[in-house]
Amino acid sequence: MRICLGLAFAFCLTSHAGEITQNRSDSAQEDLQKLAGTWKMESLEIEGKQIERDRFSATKLTVRGDKYIVKTAKSEYQVTLRLDPSGKPKEIDMDFANGNEPSKVSKGIYDLDGDQFRLCRAQAAGAARPTEFATKPDSGLFLVVWKREKAAVR
Repeated sequence: MRICLGLAFAFCLTSHAGEITQNRSDSAQEDLQKLAGTWKMESLEIEGKQIERDRFSATKLTVRGDKYIVKTAKSEYQVTLRLDPSGKPKEIDMDFANGNEPSKVSKGIYDLDGDQFRLCRAQAAGAARPTEFATKPDSGLFLVVWKREKAAVR
C-alpha cells in the first residue's frame, strides 16, 4: 500500500513539474513574440553612470525569434536569448556564442511593459544575475532601456 501511494505521489509530482515546465516555455514564447521587432535605445547606464544619449543615439535592437541583434553606428552583434518569465523579476540569459569557442552566457533580468523593454545584466559571462533594475559603481552591471519603434505609416 505504501509503495502504491508513494508511486502515485511521485507520478503527480512528475506530471505537475511537466506542466510547470510547459507553462514556463509557453510564457517564454509569448514574451519572445512580444519582443519581436525593432527597438531604439532610450537610455543606458553602466556601473552607476548614465551614458550620454549622443553616444548611443544610432543604436537599434532587432529581436527575431530567439535572436537579439544590436546594430551600432560601427558594428553589429547577435546573441541568442533564453527567457524565464516565471521569476520575479523575469530572467534572461544571453548566449554569446562565437564560432568554435565555448558559449559565454551573461545572466540578467528583464521587464516588458508595452513599448518599453528594460534589461539589466552582468557584463561578464558567468557573473551572478542581478536582482534589481539598478547598477552601482564596480558592480559589473549595465541597465538598458529600449523603446519600440513604431512602424512607418504608408
